[in-house]
Amino acid sequence: MNTTGKREQNLFFTLKFEDETGYTLPFCGDVSSLFPGQNIQSLMADPSSFFGYLIEKDRKRVSDDFGKAISEKKSFETRFRIFNGSELLLGELILSLRNEKSEVLVWDGLLRLLSSVRTREENAEEALFQRIRELDCLYGIASLSEEADLPLEELLERALEVMLGSWKYSHLDSIRIAYGDRVISGKTETRSPGSPAFCQKSDITVYGKVTGSIGVCYSRPDNDFDNLNVVRELRMLNYITARLSRIIEKKQSEEALAKREALFRRYIESAPDGIFLADKDGFFIDINGAACRITGYTKEELLGMPLASLTYPEDRELTRESFERVKTEGRTTNMCRFIKKDGTVRHWVIEAIKLDDGSFLGFNRDVTEQRKLEEQILQMEKMDAIGQLAGGIAHDFNNQIAVIMGYSEMLVSRIQDPKLLKFARNILASAHRSDDLTRKLLAFSHKGLYERKNININKTIGEAVDILIHSVDRKITIKLDLKAKHPFITGDPSQIQNAIMNLAINARDAMPSGGILKFSTRNIILYEDFCRKLSYRVDPGDFVEIIVSDTGVGMDNQTLNHIFEPFFTTKEVGKGTGMGLASVYGTVTNHKAVIEVESEPGEGSQFRLFFPCGEKVQYPSVKSDPEAVRGNASIMLIDDEDMIRAVAQEILQELGYGVISFGSGTEALEYLKKNGNVDLVILDMIMPVMSGKEVFRNIMEIDSSIPVILSSGYSLSGDIQQLLDEGASAFINKPFHVDSFASVVGEVLKADTKKDRIDLTRSPL
Repeated sequence: MNTTGKREQNLFFTLKFEDETGYTLPFCGDVSSLFPGQNIQSLMADPSSFFGYLIEKDRKRVSDDFGKAISEKKSFETRFRIFNGSELLLGELILSLRNEKSEVLVWDGLLRLLSSVRTREENAEEALFQRIRELDCLYGIASLSEEADLPLEELLERALEVMLGSWKYSHLDSIRIAYGDRVISGKTETRSPGSPAFCQKSDITVYGKVTGSIGVCYSRPDNDFDNLNVVRELRMLNYITARLSRIIEKKQSEEALAKREALFRRYIESAPDGIFLADKDGFFIDINGAACRITGYTKEELLGMPLASLTYPEDRELTRESFERVKTEGRTTNMCRFIKKDGTVRHWVIEAIKLDDGSFLGFNRDVTEQRKLEEQILQMEKMDAIGQLAGGIAHDFNNQIAVIMGYSEMLVSRIQDPKLLKFARNILASAHRSDDLTRKLLAFSHKGLYERKNININKTIGEAVDILIHSVDRKITIKLDLKAKHPFITGDPSQIQNAIMNLAINARDAMPSGGILKFSTRNIILYEDFCRKLSYRVDPGDFVEIIVSDTGVGMDNQTLNHIFEPFFTTKEVGKGTGMGLASVYGTVTNHKAVIEVESEPGEGSQFRLFFPCGEKVQYPSVKSDPEAVRGNASIMLIDDEDMIRAVAQEILQELGYGVISFGSGTEALEYLKKNGNVDLVILDMIMPVMSGKEVFRNIMEIDSSIPVILSSGYSLSGDIQQLLDEGASAFINKPFHVDSFASVVGEVLKADTKKDRIDLTRSPL
């Protein structure tokens, strides 16, 4: 390639445009060498004189393009030919706009004149070499965007290394990168000490805010900057800062996204419910810790596992239908059973949402305990409804039995004919059996607690075992493990003993081929968490636990759901009434106790009863006193049942008492207000219009000295206990025996003061 050695001639200037006027300010260069007869002052005074040196063919084009760049506020680059008086030169004019948004527009300018003897090949070769160096630098900067894990400070250091290694413009002295409070700089070995420097600077702008800059400095020992490609280098520098700005923005976005993802992951991992991501075929892609805890599997085990594999076999069709529904409708909720890793079967609710890519976001919650609680509540509501029905029937039946028993006892005491006496006794025996049935119904309906005594449960179980030893098959072994050191509970001894016997008889019948019947007791504390899960209110505290277990045939879930219902039985017709476990349930709830059952077919059954530890009883029962049954006092009888009043009146008159009876409380109170000559009132608690409680309190207002005996077919309830505390003298249950009824009436009339209250128990004759 031929060259003449003639070098380029450059003029650097700044063009400032304000209010449609402009001027130039050269940085360096010899104006006279470019334009003969011109100096800096004359060129500054009239910049347009420059166009006069252009050849005529290029003059208008360059002038028009220059004016258009100024008016449109943009950078500008053009080629032209110029005659400097001795030779025709090829020229280049470059204007680079600094800030297009500023009110004062400033362009950095370069006017370059090339010797006419410079060959086209030389120009092309140098331009190609220049482009290669620029591309090398740009590629190095651009590749930094792939360094995702690179910290920001290291990113800036790497950018500096790339520029120092690839920035091949002549006479590079140093590069300095400033970002925030960080300053990173690097120098080359080309600068001579004390030599002048030329610097360029470009701002780093992140999200519209200037956050740093890059400065590039050049040096020349001969103070000659004519051949510096300043405008091209500035354009290159601007591109680098723009690219670096985008890289920083991307990195900051990635860091912010990573922080949000980490925060979101913490939220996901701390969520109490299971959260998972599944592909379009239902295979787990991602899963949180709660889902792992719910299923019992580790995350590694679950990833890639199909959701269907966790589903209980009988519920898989339901799950498949739900899965198809979310594909078409975009959302679904399904409740089904699933199998944990340890093999246990539990219930969960799964809600799934279809995502745009066809995958599914799912939420699952173990609702096993919730379902148990709901089932307990439903069972409680069902048992309460049955109890209300049973209680109502028993109450009405009780009144009829009271009449039958009363008249039967009077017949037995009067009849002399042996045959008729036998008939009367059979009627009385049948009435007693019917009375026992109503007791069980009332116990089931929570209205049958007739006594309150301290009971040694170990002793009660021992007494039950003494009876069972003579009635169970020898193939059945009875074992005792009575470890309760405080075996006392408060309640009705008859009901407690019957409950234990019923459980034992059921266990015996469940072991036709023999087995083990075991009774256990121990003291235990029931805490709030346990009591809160029960279907009815039980206060936490000290309890006596009674366990009756067998190794018999066991029960399935369907049977377990019905065992406490009245008249439900799995025994053959004629071998069971279906009232045994119903009365056990009633006894337990009457005593504010708890009963739990565990059973599996072929695995036997275990009944666990928790009774509150015993407390002191305020009103002990008294025995009948045959010597205190007769008298001549005036007794008022208040009961809405005509037959009850009739038999009670007959009994009292037989004993010598004067009796006046009323079918309603209002009639009785009217009589009492007008006459007041009454020695004793026998008051039924369950009456229409005005209840026994209301009547009693009205009697106390009329004459608080009149003794009142409360009567009811129900048990010693809270209302009755409240009236006893308010001054009622005694309480007697229907149906009453003649001797017991007569005895308590005599005891009350005999008492010195009304405060000597008597509670007649329902002990058999």
